Amino acid sequence: MKKSMLILFMMANLVLLQCSKKTMIRKYYVLEIEAPKLEMSLDSLQALPYRFEVQDMRIAKAYDQTRIALRSASHEMNYYFYHNWAVRPTVAIADLVYQTLKASGICPYADRGYMLNPDYVITGYIDQLERNEQQRPVAHVCGSLELRIKETDAPILNYRFNRELLLTNPKDMNNFAQAVSIILFEETQGFLRRVVKELVTETSGSKEVVP
Repeated sequence: MKKSMLILFMMANLVLLQCSKKTMIRKYYVLEIEAPKLEMSLDSLQALPYRFEVQDMRIAKAYDQTRIALRSASHEMNYYFYHNWAVRPTVAIADLVYQTLKASGICPYADRGYMLNPDYVITGYIDQLERNEQQRPVAHVCGSLELRIKETDAPILNYRFNRELLLTNPKDMNNFAQAVSIILFEETQGFLRRVVKELVTETSGSKEVVP
């Protein structure tokens, strides 16, 4: 009798435990900018008659994964289990750079990943891509965007940035992904302005580009 009561008690506790558990699902976040803002990015700049190929970014190994990194101390990092990037950052960041490039209108001849006989290659290196909570919750992105001559692989422009953006809703990880997207979008705009400044003198020459 006592054994039966013990089994019944354990089963009841098990049922209550299962009912009290919240359903935990993994969430995945994308890097993207809303279409209206994207379309208004750099429409005042001069178009360039060159072919541009946007390649995947390179990234520090600590961030080369879909798990989102959390820095809680100067030398301490953790990774979220239930919050992940939908696409590996090396690809997702390059996609956002390409979308900004195409929306700007300054590079009519651009492709993502592979192009036949491009004039220039756009790539970059990401040193840090993390949520930082050492002092206050911020999105932190540090890295560089590069413009290289395709034929020789010679670098002609290296645009460095190190940005933090305060999270307005720290409990919402979507707010973090949005903040990272804004940082990358704005820094890509700054990079593209430098690209135009660097190459605009060449547009006055006789170079002809076949689409």
